[in-house]
Formats: sequence, structure tokens, C-alpha cells
Amino acid sequence: MKAIYVITAALCGLSLSTQLIFGQGSLTPPGAPAPTMKTLDQIEPRTPITSLIYTISQPGSYYLTTNLTGGAFNGINITANGVTLDLMGFELVGGPGNAGFGITVSGMRTNITVRNGTVRNWGGDGVHLSAARNCVLQNVRALNNSEAGLVVGDASVVNGCVASFNTSDGIVGGEACSILGCVVFTNHANGIRIGAVGVVRDCSAMRNGAAGLITEEGSTINDCSAAYNSSTGIKTSPGSTVTGCSAYANKGHGITDETGTLGVPGLSLANCAANYNDQDGFYLSNGSTVKNCLSKGNGGNGIRTNVGSTITDCSAPRSSMPRLIASAPQRRSRTNITISGHHATDVRNGRRFVSDRTAPPNPNAIAPKSADAMRSCIDRSSRNIPIVASAMCATISRLNPTRKLGRKASHVPG
Repeated sequence: MKAIYVITAALCGLSLSTQLIFGQGSLTPPGAPAPTMKTLDQIEPRTPITSLIYTISQPGSYYLTTNLTGGAFNGINITANGVTLDLMGFELVGGPGNAGFGITVSGMRTNITVRNGTVRNWGGDGVHLSAARNCVLQNVRALNNSEAGLVVGDASVVNGCVASFNTSDGIVGGEACSILGCVVFTNHANGIRIGAVGVVRDCSAMRNGAAGLITEEGSTINDCSAAYNSSTGIKTSPGSTVTGCSAYANKGHGITDETGTLGVPGLSLANCAANYNDQDGFYLSNGSTVKNCLSKGNGGNGIRTNVGSTITDCSAPRSSMPRLIASAPQRRSRTNITISGHHATDVRNGRRFVSDRTAPPNPNAIAPKSADAMRSCIDRSSRNIPIVASAMCATISRLNPTRKLGRKASHVPG
């Protein structure tokens, strides 16, 4: 009887063990895992471009597969909206005798993007998108084209691009364009030229055949440099703001709007330097505000502005002509100019007031101790002195010439 119990217990244990072994099902994998990621073509279907001339007539994404050389006409024609063209690091090259554009649009277009490559040696512009709005050019190099390098229409962005050795302008934009982080070098005309209400930031313009950088009214220019250009370094228009910029050794003015027009808003400049330019360091219109700027070694005036302007905490040493001028076109105008807090600079009203370290000794010298006394000297003075405030009743604050300059001011009879 005891043996029967033992056999029964063994059988029960074997049954339980079998259930434990096979309770989770088979351990054999059902097969390879199915793909869970989409291919690039599934995410953004793209069309390769393998030869020129090529016409893009449908919206979508296109890309180069190799360097391509064009014939006598345009390289790539875009006749659709909503096109992205990726050059993939390759070059579009204009062939011998070419008279076309590297990349261009037909008709009014929108939402065109060109990126990542070089467009060179074309008979026209490298990239010609002047009839296209809302465009983006990114990481494109335009070199040795017979007209402009890169041209875009209104409300476009040009980012991280280089334009060099083009026969016309380097980069051209319409209104409300942004030019960001670009370099324009040795173009035969202007480096960068855009329309009104634009933004130019972190750009460098050097050795161009005309101005380094030009914008129209209401624009913002930040952290840019313009050097060794054959005309003005940075030229903008009234109502614009220029901050943190440098203009060095240009053949014209350093930074200017070159208007001098009555009744228009002036420029707002801060933390800028204009040094060793052939003409004025800063040449500005009415109602301008200049703060914390340096103008040194220029062939003309250091800082020259006009009616209703404010100049604060600026320095203008070593200019060939009068250093700081705030002048009115009519001597009898009441301009309410404010000049304050300068270092080693002078104040006058367009007639003859000297308060300069380098002023020659004058037996008739006087040293005004207050704004009222300074205004009196200014009103009795005449011409050709380093800092100019050309109002009959200019407002001059926080400037003590005997303390700031270390020498007594001089009133030179007219």
C-alpha cells in the first residue's frame, strides 16, 4: 500500500512540473521584428537632379547627386511654389559662355528654399529669386558670378551664406528681409543691400567695390563689421537702429544715413566704432541718438549729426576735421540738441567754440563753468571746431570741459 502512495505522488509531481515548464508557451521566436522607422523618402519624398538644364515644375524636395555644369542658359528653373532644393554640398557651375542664372524662378513664387552648396561662374546671378517671397537661402556660397551673388525677394532669410568675387552686389534682398551670419568679400559693387524694415546681424563686409552694407528705413543692424570697402562702410536710412557695429578704413563715411533731411526720424546708434575712414566716422540725420560710440582717426569729422539729436558718452579723438558736430542747416534754427558725458571731445554750435586738448593757446580763453555759460560761449562763437552743437540755444548737459578734458576751454573770437 505504501508503494502505491509513493508512485501516485511521483506522478503528481511530474504532472505539476510539466505544467510549470509549458505554462508560458513556446520559447521559439515568432520571426524577425517588423520595421518601425520610416525611410527618408517616406518622411520627405525627394527627387534627384542629375543633369542641367533642369526645371522644377512641382512642389516638393529636390537634391543634387553630383557636381553639375551648365550650358549657355539657366541651370535650374523653378516654376512652382513650395520647393526645397538641397545642393548636398555639391556645386552648380556655369559653363564657358554662359549667360544665365545658376538657380532662378519663373513668375511670382513663394516658399522656395535653397541650401548646402556652391553656385559659381554663372553669366547672371548665382541665385536669382527676386520674384519669390518668403524664401530661405542657407549655407550657400555664391562665387565669381557675372552679376550678383545671391538675390531674394521680400520677407526672405539668408542665413550663413558667403558671396565673394561677384561682378555686382554680393547679397541683395527686398523688404523685410533678414541677413544673418553672412560674409560678403571683394564683390565689385555693394556687399549687402536690402530694402526697408530689414534685419542684418552678425555679418562681415570687406573689400567690396562700393558700400559694405546698405539698408533702407526702419532697419536693424546688429554686430556687423564693414572694412576696407570703396565707399561707405554701413549706410542705412532714417528710423533705423545700429548696435554693436564696426566700420574701419572705408573710403567713404564709416556709418551714415547721408540724408540730413528735416522732419524725418533719425538713427539710433549704440556701442559702435567708426575708425580710420576717409570721410566722417558717423554722419547722421536729424533726431539721431548716439550713445557710447567711438570715432577715431577719420579723415572727416568724428561724429556729425543734426537737428534734435542726442549724443551721450562718446569719444572722438584724432579726427582730421572737427571731431563731434551736431549742426543745423540754418544757423537761426532752435535745435534742442543734447550733448553729454563725452571723453576728450568738444562742443560748439557751428561758429567757434573750442574745448580741446589740442587747441592752441589763446590769450582770450575763458572757461565756462555751467551749461548757461557754455551756451553763452556757443552763441558768441563761429566755425571749424571739433564738436559742434549748432543750435542758438543748444542743450548741453553733464559736460564740464575743464574737468573732463584736463585743459581749460577756449573761446576763439570769430
